[in-house]
Amino acid sequence: MFDVLREDITVEKNGFDQINYVFIKKNCSCASTINGYVTNTTFTVRTNQGSVSENVNEAYEGLAFLPNSTRKARFGAVVSLHLLCGCSSGLWNYLMSYVLEDGDTVDSLASRFGVSMDSIESVNGIANPDNVSFGSLYYIPLNS
Repeated sequence: MFDVLREDITVEKNGFDQINYVFIKKNCSCASTINGYVTNTTFTVRTNQGSVSENVNEAYEGLAFLPNSTRKARFGAVVSLHLLCGCSSGLWNYLMSYVLEDGDTVDSLASRFGVSMDSIESVNGIANPDNVSFGSLYYIPLNS
């Protein structure tokens, strides 16, 4: 799904030795057309059902977008896409892109990733930690 090296992948497992999350380190660059940061990768379509855009949204859970989103799905087709990411202004080594899930809070993310609530609030411009939106993209500042 990504064009990365093995050492850029970290797997988080739950207590039952099942995979919870897979973290993939990617470098970002400024995308002047969207006033944000992206990294480019490719996606191989695995079905003939729906549109390429629908398949990408399902696979990347809202963290990616296509330059051409009207294409119909064709099994085996390889398409270029942009992954949304954040670039640090120097305060942190990395910003991890994270789509907030039901039950997540700024406090639980801070505890889980070993960072302060203040740093998460600062990098995301969060004024009230109780006013975050599930399904929205947030950045988690990391030092390693």
